[in-house]
Amino acid sequence: MRMMRRLSRNFWFFIALLCPVIPIHFFFEGNWYSLLHSYSLGMVFGIISYCYFLNALIISARIPYFDRLYGHDKVIIFHGYLATAAALFAAAHLYFKRIYFPENNLQINVGIAALSLFFSVIAVTVLIMVNNPLHRLKPIAAIKTFFHRTIKLDYSGLKLFHNLTALASVLMIIHVMMASPTAENNTRLGIMGLWGIAAIGTYLYHKFIRLIVTAARSLQVTRVVSLNDSVTELHMCRTKGFKTKHKAGQFGYFRILSKMCGSEEHPFTISSPPESNELVITIKNLGDYTSKLNNIETGAKVLYDGPYGTFTPAESGAPVLFIAGGIGITPFLSILSHWNNVSNRREVTLLWSARNEEEMTHKNQLEKIAETNPNFRFIPLVTNRDHTILQRQLLDSNFLSHSLPVPEKCRVYICGPELMRLSAEKALKSIGVKRAHINFEKFSF
Repeated sequence: MRMMRRLSRNFWFFIALLCPVIPIHFFFEGNWYSLLHSYSLGMVFGIISYCYFLNALIISARIPYFDRLYGHDKVIIFHGYLATAAALFAAAHLYFKRIYFPENNLQINVGIAALSLFFSVIAVTVLIMVNNPLHRLKPIAAIKTFFHRTIKLDYSGLKLFHNLTALASVLMIIHVMMASPTAENNTRLGIMGLWGIAAIGTYLYHKFIRLIVTAARSLQVTRVVSLNDSVTELHMCRTKGFKTKHKAGQFGYFRILSKMCGSEEHPFTISSPPESNELVITIKNLGDYTSKLNNIETGAKVLYDGPYGTFTPAESGAPVLFIAGGIGITPFLSILSHWNNVSNRREVTLLWSARNEEEMTHKNQLEKIAETNPNFRFIPLVTNRDHTILQRQLLDSNFLSHSLPVPEKCRVYICGPELMRLSAEKALKSIGVKRAHINFEKFSF
């Protein structure tokens, strides 16, 4: 089973990268001698760019098969790399084509408009939307802060702007279909046209048809529980008797239809176990949208798209270490509750690091599990000493080495802030934990 999964992963990865060979074959069949000519190179770069842009649009549409195969976060990361590579190939295509066609016409202008939109979306994604090493540079950090605090460009605004990739893709398809090398041959027209239809069709399903499907199987808010000043739990159930299905540790996209928060779609981890009659999400107030959720009215309709993610440990095997930072406890609440319900006795250590004891909203629940399960060890940690009886400790290599029974065999699952994850990952590697045994997952736009 593991071998088949690995083969499937490699197969689709290479398909995504090597598929431009198919249209290149039909564009240069019988003319391979001209392939390295600068004009032909422009065509090659354009074909690769076209295929990569459309592939990036397809794989961003939350296709369940790819989610199960790779994990949602890895699919989205690959989508980003593929789109960036496509933009670079498109720029090379434009450079070589302008050598021979310096004048403008409708077909060229449509292509330039598409490329401009793509580069704009990529720039905003890299500079503002997605955390990356560039944000360590002060000028880049200042740009991100300006857009978030001054212009008030929030999650929904950024997501809406990112969706301009669909418009850019339509313009690109028109540009390619109008190009004389494509239009002069029905086979080329068919290949490039069907590729474009598949990409736009997938996008339309993702954005519109899926909305209809989720509306038919909507949830309803049954309870709103304020756990403290900054953490709220929403309890939901199906309105028409459909049972929600998820694995412990997974997440979903929720669109809460309420005048209190609007109707934006946001991703949240499911904190309830799979066997629960309710679907529960535990949310920390991080400003803007999340600050409004404690005022949601009971009975509000919720459109739910999910589940997604592969952050689900096997119920047997080597000892596991769970590391949670703040609200990153949510997937572990689902996992540990589920394991407790099915009497799973896999050896588990949970390190929950928070700023203070008040943030540990589920501490009592976890302590009760530890009391009844001798194979579960719960270690609550705080990073600030402020009238607390809990252990003040940073997740460094010295502390982690004493928390792991056998570092070389232990499987580790981390969920929390990016800086905490990177720090913990570095410390774990230094004490002998294999990179392949360290698991984390980030859901995104």
